[in-house]
Amino acid sequence: MSLLSAPTRLSAQELRRAFGAFPTGVTLVGAVIEGEPVGVLASSFTSVSLDPALVSVAFAHTSSTWPVLATRDVLGISVLSAHQGEHVARLSRPPRERFDTVTVGRGNHGELMLPGAVATFAVRPYQQVEAGDHTVAFLEVLDMRWQEDLPPLVVHRSGLHRLTT
Repeated sequence: MSLLSAPTRLSAQELRRAFGAFPTGVTLVGAVIEGEPVGVLASSFTSVSLDPALVSVAFAHTSSTWPVLATRDVLGISVLSAHQGEHVARLSRPPRERFDTVTVGRGNHGELMLPGAVATFAVRPYQQVEAGDHTVAFLEVLDMRWQEDLPPLVVHRSGLHRLTT
């Protein structure tokens, strides 16, 4: 007889609420493709390894943007700062409209960068793993910059917040 019982079927709504109890940041993952910015917001960004320097980001299988970005040699990840909350609604629009009113730049490796971000990373694809309804992308960090004086934008319980010090 097994000590483990069959897993309980949890609703997506319940999981989303429980997962939302864990605060996380907001990132823009993107590239410049044929002279145009292409990117997607992700709150699943996390550090993975120091040697080699790796981060991960998870993308829903329904994303039409990640398959395009996954083919690029170099990508940019920008960690949004607290004053960039207005960008979230704009960058959540349909792919062709995301950058209509958002100014972006390019880093030393040609990666897409969001000026005023807390941190930016130039990364290259390292490995992908299919996990449930998402693809987890492991990305190798080539370069980075950060600003210690800027607080990050934080998502908690489906709302945008600022850290207070």
